[in-house]
Amino acid sequence: MVGNRNLTVDLMLTGKCNEACPFCYGARKPNASENGVPIYQNHRLEMSTEQWKTIIDSLYTIGVRSFNIGGGEPTLRRDLVEILKHIKSKEEPALVYISTNALILSLDTELRQTLYGLVDVFGLSFDGANTESNVQMGRVERHYEANRELIRQISIEMPEKAVKIGTVVSSVNENGIADIGAEIQKWWAETPFNLVIWRLFQFSPVEEGYDNRHIYEIGEATFNNIAAQIGSRFTDINVVGRPHSVAENAYFLVLPTGELALVQDGKHQSITEPLISLTSESLINIIEQHTDTISRVEENRRWLPTEVIL
Repeated sequence: MVGNRNLTVDLMLTGKCNEACPFCYGARKPNASENGVPIYQNHRLEMSTEQWKTIIDSLYTIGVRSFNIGGGEPTLRRDLVEILKHIKSKEEPALVYISTNALILSLDTELRQTLYGLVDVFGLSFDGANTESNVQMGRVERHYEANRELIRQISIEMPEKAVKIGTVVSSVNENGIADIGAEIQKWWAETPFNLVIWRLFQFSPVEEGYDNRHIYEIGEATFNNIAAQIGSRFTDINVVGRPHSVAENAYFLVLPTGELALVQDGKHQSITEPLISLTSESLINIIEQHTDTISRVEENRRWLPTEVIL
């Protein structure tokens, strides 16, 4: 047994996304559309609902009790609720943290209110203090408005629900990070919400984002200085920086195709075949070979509200 409930595994339920941020690992060109919205896809194959349930069962069996639900954009999967209900149906509680761009959740009231009962932490993203600055970073025009609206809705409908805000810090937006902090303070004054952390991420060149590193790269010393200044200025916010040097090997990812992977040398490097074909014994033996990654994952996700699973 992994036996450590602080070990979080990231489930990349889909490679599809309704954004195509150039700093992200996702695909750049639209492969399809849904309701007139371009859909970008960086994995042609994805696990089915039942296959994801099997993977979750395997991880749960070896002691994993904390799951980050991501993609792509996880709300593009029509079976998202069914998958989350499967996690929450376990005898021992498991923490569910979802990373979303809010484009769907800010509009879909039924889905949003269903997720309140299935998700412990909502992870949102602001890379600028207004629409223009988010667009400059490569977000779609509605990104800022959607994330702001989702925070407002959570603050009214479920104010105790934990919220994480993430910001990618790069050479494009490095001079606007303090403006984001001021916006967060303003939002909280308007409609208080349960912000558990504001996470500052140094731009990390991974997959497609690696090809655009010349646009976004920022030195670690510069990033650390920005994170320290922001932390000193916004003492009422839990500001935590994550430099690129600690991002390598700091995640156990299950890819949309079902393999367990690590982030290494700018790539998602698979370390197993699809988990649906592995026994629990084989899976735990593989994970335990990566002791450095286990330690990095625990440190990277230490901010998660573990009282949910204790």
